Amino acid sequence: MAKNNYFQYLNGEIINDTELLISPRDIGFTRGYSVFEYLRTYNGQPFKLSNYIERLLISAGLIGLEHSYNFEQIKEIVFQLLKLNDDGNEKILKIYLSGGVSDSMSQNSEPTFILIIDVYKPKQQGYYETGVNMGLAKFVRYMPKAKSTNYIEGIRVLKQKKILNIYETIYYSEEQVYEGSNCNIFAVKNGEIYTPKDNILLGITREVLIVDLKDKINIKEFNFNLDFLLSADEVFITSCGKGVIPVVKIEDNIIGSGEVGRITKQVMKEFIEFVSRIQ
Repeated sequence: MAKNNYFQYLNGEIINDTELLISPRDIGFTRGYSVFEYLRTYNGQPFKLSNYIERLLISAGLIGLEHSYNFEQIKEIVFQLLKLNDDGNEKILKIYLSGGVSDSMSQNSEPTFILIIDVYKPKQQGYYETGVNMGLAKFVRYMPKAKSTNYIEGIRVLKQKKILNIYETIYYSEEQVYEGSNCNIFAVKNGEIYTPKDNILLGITREVLIVDLKDKINIKEFNFNLDFLLSADEVFITSCGKGVIPVVKIEDNIIGSGEVGRITKQVMKEFIEFVSRIQ
């Protein structure tokens, strides 16, 4: 990725993008011992910032990563960087907290804290108008409620399936459909909307639909299996960078009519109206 001209944050210092360097001995790099958050701005404001910071701190606690950062410190850093980089563009913010430099598998130094800002690049409009194709992988993420940087399975499977025009991969087992490699899953059946309840990352966009829009959208948290998903009338996915995207095909299985469904369109409309009100 090309470097930009934005100010970034690394371990207490505001730096330019070319100085955004960490030690190759950092166990976030050598052992994958790190957590992160990815969020965007709407109308220049960081969307659901409190929720993302809270989830970052929860993730660090779940994997036992020791650090001295607190909610208010992280919030202050975010707004400081947004102010320094205010150029009228919507932004993506990536916050990383890793185990720091170590010569073993032990966390024995100060953690590495990074906040990166980039310009937000919207997804192709066609994804929202005609839907996407999803792949399948029998897999469950390690400690799914922790947003760690371990995306090996998602990257590995996506590389194999690019020739099939697969947008992303859905993880499942014999018992349950879990989530996408980078999103949450929703199935519409007989006019009802369902989303897995357990063994998933609790997405912030998912939470908006369930909590903030509960007066307009009724969603049931319910663990369903692959047969339930493939027989759904409609399927859609959510994430911070995507918003709400319809799914019209999963592997060789056409979902419903193969077109974006009425309820999915309603959910997309309600979400767009919700974020448009952000000041």
